[in-house]
Amino acid sequence: MEVKKERIRLETLEIPDIPEDDIVEVITNVKELLQKRAVKKYESSILKSLRELLYVHGWKSIVLQGGLTLLVALAVWLCLPNGYKMNSVAFLSLGSSLLSVAVTVEVFRCDIYGMKELEMASPYSPQRMLMWKMLLLGGISFLGILIIAVSISLQTDIHLLTLLYSGFIPFLLLNAFTLHLYAHDQVLQVFLTVYGFAAGGLVLLELFGVGYWIGFLEQYGGQLFLAVLVYSGYVLWDHCRRNLHV
Repeated sequence: MEVKKERIRLETLEIPDIPEDDIVEVITNVKELLQKRAVKKYESSILKSLRELLYVHGWKSIVLQGGLTLLVALAVWLCLPNGYKMNSVAFLSLGSSLLSVAVTVEVFRCDIYGMKELEMASPYSPQRMLMWKMLLLGGISFLGILIIAVSISLQTDIHLLTLLYSGFIPFLLLNAFTLHLYAHDQVLQVFLTVYGFAAGGLVLLELFGVGYWIGFLEQYGGQLFLAVLVYSGYVLWDHCRRNLHV
């Protein structure tokens, strides 16, 4: 009975019309509250982007991380056993995989600190700074891999290109795959799985099949390296495209 009475009251309830001016005023105020700050997504100069990168992250931090990356690369080479003629390729592949961890740590650190939330309110673009920092550390890591590859090639009869393929392919592939997962918010979930399988596979390769790996790289290394470059280029392009729509 009470429910019926309440229903009758609702049916007879008169709601006054809201003045149109009040509606316009509310919408105007909401738009002002929701208006985004201008975010600088593009840079006309690469040097200007690098200057902002050094200003935001500090040149000491870049130099320290770059130095540690090179030390890891050199340590991998110095720790090679006496009979490293065959093991050097596997060690180089494993070392380059470890170097990629130094770069992807930046992805995790920025993700944990709320990089995507800062993107909308920051006067500069944190996502762009992250990409530049990854590229900078990646370039330093490439230099470390190149030093190791040249050093080994001078002391063995393994072709320099084979050594470069063994170092660059895992490094590029793991970094591109991590950045690809980061764009789809899946990087933290599968990080340990990806690097666990990669490191485990390279260790098994070193113990049981280094000769097969060298032969594979000598025969198909160029095609595989080209495919990895195309995939890495696509990931970078997709990352930039997504930033345009943030």
